[in-house]
Amino acid sequence: LHAQQNARDARILLEQVAREKEVARQMAIEEIKSQWSVAKSLSNDGVDEAALQALESLSATLKAAPKSSEVAAINRSTAAELVKIRKRLADRKTKIIKLQGAQAATIIEAERRRARTTQDAQVRVLLGNAQRAYDSRNYKAASKYSERVLALSPGNRQAASMKRLALQESYRDRISRL
Repeated sequence: LHAQQNARDARILLEQVAREKEVARQMAIEEIKSQWSVAKSLSNDGVDEAALQALESLSATLKAAPKSSEVAAINRSTAAELVKIRKRLADRKTKIIKLQGAQAATIIEAERRRARTTQDAQVRVLLGNAQRAYDSRNYKAASKYSERVLALSPGNRQAASMKRLALQESYRDRISRL
């Protein structure tokens, strides 16, 4: 009788572990999709340096990702997008090199100021969106907004903390539904 109970308990425990493992796998794939979405959005917005960083980070993540057709498609798209952004950056650098002396320096500084101002404004808006999503228990959206902030500002502690909290709450919600 004890042996049967122990076997039943072991089976239940193994089933629980399998469900939790599947939830973790699904969340990893969702995280990859989120990173891809952020990187693509940055690329579409013309924030090439941040998009390049996000795509390179995603490429590293993809190497350890669970195997699925979705992950394979994102891997191919990431490689293609990296080529496209590197070409745009190289083209921009070539144009700048062709300009002479002070004119080039003035243009470069103006571009940097414009990019910083735009990026700072984007970070503020995205952090606000992340907080509102988190407060309304939309942890997936909070994580995505935080991921976008981290792509624009990799050292942003507020975004990193928000992302971590959103992922923890999302995991807790999923486990509690098992």
